[in-house]
Amino acid sequence: MARLLANLPSLKAGFPPLIVPEHRREEYKVLHTDYDLAVGRLESPAQLLPEHELLQEIRRFFRDAWQPTLDMVAARVFRYWMR
Repeated sequence: MARLLANLPSLKAGFPPLIVPEHRREEYKVLHTDYDLAVGRLESPAQLLPEHELLQEIRRFFRDAWQPTLDMVAARVFRYWMR
């Protein structure tokens, strides 16, 4: 449920959701845990993603994990229009 909610901004913007491949889910969890422990408790909603060196690793992970999703959507759209 949390991953679905985390994808709402992407979906509202018209982008496909981020699908974390099963073989990378442990990496995903470790990155988030390490980041959460490093930044500590958030004091306000404005601090949703406080800057920290680990944030760049998370962004890199998301970029790399999102590309297969974009490729899958592009392939399905292409097949749809080629019918």
